[in-house]
Amino acid sequence: MSRTTIEYNGLEWTNITQPFEKDTKYLKSKYGFHSFDLRDCLSVTESPKLDIYDDYLFIVFHFPDYDPKEQRMIYRRLNVFIGDGFLVTLHKGEFDAVEGMINYMKKNSEAKDQFMNRSPGFLLYNLINPIFKKAFSLVDKIGENLREIEEDIYSDKTIDVVKELAMERRNILNFRRIVEPQRFLIDTLVHLKRKFLGTESDIYFDDIHDHIERIWMLLENYREIVRGLSDTNEALISHKINEVMKVLTVISVSLLPLTLIASIYGMNVAGLPFAGSPGALWGIMGLMISLIVGTVFYFQKRGLL
Repeated sequence: MSRTTIEYNGLEWTNITQPFEKDTKYLKSKYGFHSFDLRDCLSVTESPKLDIYDDYLFIVFHFPDYDPKEQRMIYRRLNVFIGDGFLVTLHKGEFDAVEGMINYMKKNSEAKDQFMNRSPGFLLYNLINPIFKKAFSLVDKIGENLREIEEDIYSDKTIDVVKELAMERRNILNFRRIVEPQRFLIDTLVHLKRKFLGTESDIYFDDIHDHIERIWMLLENYREIVRGLSDTNEALISHKINEVMKVLTVISVSLLPLTLIASIYGMNVAGLPFAGSPGALWGIMGLMISLIVGTVFYFQKRGLL
């Protein structure tokens, strides 16, 4: 069991990394948390949630993150119990933001006074607020990628960007899937009145709610940009295909009469015009060239070339 506890000014913060059943039994005996909530801490919860009780709250946060190996958007899960005089956080594996704040406060007494001198709600705000702010860097990265894709589209790289557009569309959809439920979760915290959250909890959590709404608006804009870039890219690809088909059509039409003439004179049939003439070869080649030039001139005049 990897458990760290910090106490200051009557407030206790316990963080458990990689929780097991013995950890949930410890929390059950100390705080009396509901068994269903403790079971959720050991299971895989696919969406954020907020369970409200008289003396505590159970919250499951999903924070967006980027996996460079998989090149896709993922989420980091944080389970939180918050009540009068305590904050308990549980997460599977390393969580840099949480562990970094704990180590910072363990080494710096002024940090304890800064974050733990008010209410558990104020501590929770200072814990999750930087994590949501960090999400802006992920949104900005998507914006940069879309600008590069736009330049590639207009730089005659329309085929190459199809995969890149698909990846960005997937990241935006995953990002939205993570952020959308938490809009309502944080909004509930804004309007929830509990003494242990603090008298100004609505101001704190409303600040986070504003961050999430801004992220949501940017994702909405980027989703529309991806749609527009996809339509533009498909239009340019179709235009290139039409140009290629046009050229192939002209070539086919130009060669068709030549093939016919060559086939006719390739038959050993007596009575063909100029068949016995010594200059028949040059005459036939001249006729073929004239037909090619005439066909090309006709297509140019009709605006097909």
